[in-house]
Amino acid sequence: MAYNPAIYMPQYYPQANWSYQPQSVASQPINGLVSVTGIEGAKAYQLPPNSSMPLFDGNEDVLYVKTTDAGGYPTIKTFTFKPMEPIEAKPLEADYVPRSEFDALVSEVKQLIDKGQKAADDGK
Repeated sequence: MAYNPAIYMPQYYPQANWSYQPQSVASQPINGLVSVTGIEGAKAYQLPPNSSMPLFDGNEDVLYVKTTDAGGYPTIKTFTFKPMEPIEAKPLEADYVPRSEFDALVSEVKQLIDKGQKAADDGK
């Protein structure tokens, strides 16, 4: 039988199905959104190096995207947003050509192509 040290010293060997997953406040926002108070709150929000996080201003319709480089130096881009009014759909009738008009155009194009080929043949 093979030697299994976990049998003799179980307190030093965690179970095989256990896994360590570090929990970071910066990488797991509550409810998927991180709310800050103004640009000062966005500046104060800590991020690990090489990461990016959208931060929503709790008082205004402003979005801050804070990004850190490999050295942990932050940059912040500011975006504004506003609610949109619903866009009314245009009726489909104005957006298409009836089949009869399309067929007429195709026949005109074919006639012009035939005339161009005849003129090219006559010019040889």
